[in-house]
Amino acid sequence: MSLPDRLRAALEDHSGPQKGGVAYSVVQDGDIIDSGWLGDPLLTPDAPFRICSITKQMTALMILMAQEEGLLQLNDPVRKFCPNAKLCSQDVTLDHALTNQSGIKDYWCLAMAMGALPESKFARADTDRLLESALSPDFAPGTRFAYSNTNFALLGRVLEAVHDKPFPALIKDKLFGPLGMDSSFVPASTSVPLPNELTGYEPDGRVAITIIHWEGDAGVVSTAHDMSRWQLAILDLDHPWASLFQRMTVPGHYADGARAPYRFGIRRRVRGGQLELAHFGGLRGWCSASLLQPSTGTGVVLYHNHMADPAPPAQALLDIAVNAPRPAEDTGVDGPETAHETAHVLYDDRAGLAATVTQKGGEMTVRCGSQSWTFVDGDLRSETNDGGRFNPQNGSFHMTLARDNVSMQLRPLSQKTQPRLGTYRSDILESDIVIDETLRFIGPLGTSEPYSIKWLYDDLALVDCVRALDYDPPGQFTLAFDEAGLRLGCWSFQNVRFDKVAA
Repeated sequence: MSLPDRLRAALEDHSGPQKGGVAYSVVQDGDIIDSGWLGDPLLTPDAPFRICSITKQMTALMILMAQEEGLLQLNDPVRKFCPNAKLCSQDVTLDHALTNQSGIKDYWCLAMAMGALPESKFARADTDRLLESALSPDFAPGTRFAYSNTNFALLGRVLEAVHDKPFPALIKDKLFGPLGMDSSFVPASTSVPLPNELTGYEPDGRVAITIIHWEGDAGVVSTAHDMSRWQLAILDLDHPWASLFQRMTVPGHYADGARAPYRFGIRRRVRGGQLELAHFGGLRGWCSASLLQPSTGTGVVLYHNHMADPAPPAQALLDIAVNAPRPAEDTGVDGPETAHETAHVLYDDRAGLAATVTQKGGEMTVRCGSQSWTFVDGDLRSETNDGGRFNPQNGSFHMTLARDNVSMQLRPLSQKTQPRLGTYRSDILESDIVIDETLRFIGPLGTSEPYSIKWLYDDLALVDCVRALDYDPPGQFTLAFDEAGLRLGCWSFQNVRFDKVAA
């Protein structure tokens, strides 16, 4: 079977019944070796597509270019260029933002706590409002990793400040023109129709409606063929920007010297013994993947205009292109299908987050906010060699995630919580939480849908938020109550204070 036939067969293996399609492009040895599409006839390799967070790589490259031009240094404070961005503490540098080590809360998840609906309009002025919110950081800069779109939204503002030019015009002049990415651009909003009228779809087949202004963190629209030109430039050791691309692809470090796999919009990972440079992007109805394997000079770009995970088919295409063996099917570790499953909730006092732990045989799955991890006999299960442990410790559990430099002390809960009805106020966010039979957020972005509340123990409650403005929702909010009010948190932000104002 020819390579194109094998690639298409792999895509068919990963296709499902959902509405929409998939487009892809594969590069190797300095050229595009295959591209194609399945499903939606509007989604071809030449169709403009919302690449979303893969934009972060381009923003990072322009920061490095600005450094070479003497316009900034990576150890400059972000507030030097964005003095009103009080969401960012004074000691956060450009490098902290480039590595997602700033501790800055994610503004897309914060927006949901300000009353946004998934289909709400979110304008540049709304970004400004959130950037000017004086919320404390979730951790000291440089000490750990937490993916926050706010970092790259700020970096886009930094570029506008040093060049005195809007981000859409800047990226066209600096990157798209020189690289021949003639079909790439940054629209004013995600509500602006694409040139070929391509649309994205929700899981139930509805057209996904988004009205979002974003730029440095996720604003680029590009074709699969244009993105292959981007990948070929990164892989080209003789490219005029080769030294900049080399800086983008070397590993970073945390303040304690531990290696950090995320830097400059690229996640370094080892899969099947090979280094890969990866990033993924998403908006409701739009999912993208970019994978590079430098040792073989191979890259894959893949787009879905529906809500399926783009990582598995992109990885399958990469494995076929480099003749790597397909990974074995996961058969599980639980033995008989009748293995007993138990679930309980633990709590980390420092982060103010609850985690749901499900145990089945020797396997434990921990869910916190929008994230989940599976541990087998205490060790993190990971195809990409990410280290982690989940162990009993002095009556509680200690979870470590080496990739993110995260450590959590999760304790059992004891006393049943009584419902804490009333209204709670955050003056910083100018928003209220109203709790009666359900929970609603009311703020500058509107009034949220009513959310169900799960009352737990030790004055804690969980609220599921599974649809949001962005692709990744908060997942699950933790509410930790005390006599004066509550602390609200999720994996993307922690410990936002709301004071009780009415019973």
